[in-house]
Amino acid sequence: MNDMKKIQVGLADDNQDFCNAVKEFICKQDNMEILFIACDGLETLELIDKGKIPDVLVLDMVMPH
Repeated sequence: MNDMKKIQVGLADDNQDFCNAVKEFICKQDNMEILFIACDGLETLELIDKGKIPDVLVLDMVMPH
Protein backbone atom coordinates (compact mmCIF):
# COMPACT_ATOMS: atom_id res chain seq x y z
CA MET A 1 0.00 0.00 0.00
CA ASN A 2 1.21 3.52 -0.73
CA ASP A 3 1.71 6.27 1.84
CA MET A 4 -1.61 7.98 1.22
CA LYS A 5 -3.61 8.99 4.27
CA LYS A 6 -6.70 6.89 4.87
CA ILE A 7 -10.09 8.56 4.69
CA GLN A 8 -11.30 8.90 8.27
CA VAL A 9 -15.00 8.23 8.74
CA GLY A 10 -17.19 9.26 11.65
CA LEU A 11 -20.40 7.34 12.10
CA ALA A 12 -23.32 8.77 14.07
CA ASP A 13 -26.44 6.64 14.30
CA ASP A 14 -28.59 5.25 17.11
CA ASN A 15 -29.18 1.98 15.21
CA GLN A 16 -26.45 -0.40 16.35
CA ASP A 17 -27.12 -2.93 13.57
CA PHE A 18 -26.62 -0.20 10.96
CA CYS A 19 -23.40 0.95 12.67
CA ASN A 20 -22.07 -2.59 12.71
CA ALA A 21 -22.85 -3.08 9.01
CA VAL A 22 -21.19 0.18 7.99
CA LYS A 23 -18.20 -0.51 10.24
CA GLU A 24 -17.76 -3.97 8.71
CA PHE A 25 -17.89 -2.49 5.20
CA ILE A 26 -15.42 0.32 5.96
CA CYS A 27 -12.96 -2.01 7.72
CA LYS A 28 -12.69 -3.99 4.47
CA GLN A 29 -11.63 -0.89 2.52
CA ASP A 30 -7.89 -0.29 2.17
CA ASN A 31 -8.26 3.48 1.95
CA MET A 32 -10.76 4.07 4.79
CA GLU A 33 -10.88 3.75 8.57
CA ILE A 34 -13.44 4.40 11.30
CA LEU A 35 -12.46 7.41 13.42
CA PHE A 36 -15.43 7.12 15.78
CA ILE A 37 -18.90 5.70 16.24
CA ALA A 38 -21.41 7.76 18.22
CA CYS A 39 -24.92 6.74 19.24
CA ASP A 40 -26.53 10.19 19.51
CA GLY A 41 -26.08 13.81 18.52
CA LEU A 42 -24.51 14.96 21.79
CA GLU A 43 -21.87 12.24 21.70
CA THR A 44 -21.09 13.16 18.09
CA LEU A 45 -20.58 16.83 18.98
CA GLU A 46 -18.46 15.94 22.02
CA LEU A 47 -16.13 13.76 19.94
CA ILE A 48 -15.74 16.44 17.28
CA ASP A 49 -15.15 19.06 20.00
CA LYS A 50 -12.35 16.85 21.40
CA GLY A 51 -10.58 16.95 18.03
CA LYS A 52 -11.91 13.84 16.32
CA ILE A 53 -12.76 15.53 13.04
CA PRO A 54 -13.55 13.01 10.30
CA ASP A 55 -13.08 13.52 6.58
CA VAL A 56 -16.56 12.04 6.09
CA LEU A 57 -19.44 11.93 8.57
CA VAL A 58 -22.22 9.39 8.06
CA LEU A 59 -24.99 11.03 10.05
CA ASP A 60 -28.48 9.86 10.94
CA MET A 61 -30.57 13.03 10.83
CA VAL A 62 -33.28 11.63 13.14
CA MET A 63 -31.74 10.37 16.39
CA PRO A 64 -31.75 11.27 20.06
CA HIS A 65 -30.19 14.55 21.19
